[in-house]
Amino acid sequence: VIRNIRLSDWDTGIYFQNVDDSTIISSTIRYNQTSGIHLAGSDNNTITNCAVNTNNIFGIRLDGGSNNNTISENTVNNQGQGIQVGKDTSTADNNVIRNNYIGGNKTGIDVEYSDFLTIEDNTITYNWWGIHLYAATDNTIARNIITDNGYENQYAGILVGWAAQNNLIYNNLFDNYQNFAFGSDQQIYVNAWNIAKQIGTNIVGGPYLGGNYWGDYYGFGSGLSNDCTDSDGGYICDNSYSLDVGDVDNYPLKEFPDQDGDSVADPDDNCMYTPNPDQVNSDGDDFGNACDICWLEDNNDQADTNGNCSAPPYTVDPECGDACELSDTDGDGVPDIDDNCPTVPNSNQDDGDGDDA
Repeated sequence: VIRNIRLSDWDTGIYFQNVDDSTIISSTIRYNQTSGIHLAGSDNNTITNCAVNTNNIFGIRLDGGSNNNTISENTVNNQGQGIQVGKDTSTADNNVIRNNYIGGNKTGIDVEYSDFLTIEDNTITYNWWGIHLYAATDNTIARNIITDNGYENQYAGILVGWAAQNNLIYNNLFDNYQNFAFGSDQQIYVNAWNIAKQIGTNIVGGPYLGGNYWGDYYGFGSGLSNDCTDSDGGYICDNSYSLDVGDVDNYPLKEFPDQDGDSVADPDDNCMYTPNPDQVNSDGDDFGNACDICWLEDNNDQADTNGNCSAPPYTVDPECGDACELSDTDGDGVPDIDDNCPTVPNSNQDDGDGDDA
């Protein structure tokens, strides 16, 4: 175990060659000339909770047959390649890259000649390229937030390069100047950009899993997710998204706005800013009980002349809005809330026996 180490100004900060079953944890590796961390021919290692920043070429590099390693919970910023998996036909297979923050690099994750990777739950942002796949096959890329990548109106969130095929890329949030790009001969290769539509909360909060969210930033691929038709209200677009020949997202994700986090989309939520997944609405107006200042009366104006209503949520009927305080069912000039006989006029409110009726 290498723990709590600070390494700067070397050629490579940490270099594992033929090292297995080890851990690099809670270390800061920066300002090294070639690589922050380099694994060659090393298997079953874990790199976690490290800050690997501002190294000259590579932040974390795996090659030479480094297999079955896990890279998780790291920050990897401001390098040429943030995480390099395989290089110049030197492979690194079956590795997991999970839950890292990868920002400000020329390439966030660069995969070359390496297969069966799992790249999931990472935030990949403000790089030139977010992810680059080159001669990479059978990799799974899912649940990543890939936003604001690009430089001087060039580059993309994901570049699918030469001979990259049979990769499964789904349930990612792409929102970049250009969301995707292909190598010049990419049309002869096929990748899957969705799974079969199924129940499950997706990357932008909708109730179904399927393809990817393609963002509304601008440039190629913009606007689809917010502008698409959605006839069944499932927050997956009705229309497929053809990226390239053979590469099609059949279930593009549509944004699921939910400001109060109650799993009811804002356009359908009768209390948009107050969590109320049950959507109970006793008086049938436009406000659910959780945010209605008078459950008893239809009161879409939500008027509260004397300002005595507290802030929601209302777990019991507050009866503090004007509709409750000032309503007068029997027309006797006494508001129902104070009337000891609200259905029969009795303006004098006489109550000889003192029983409230």
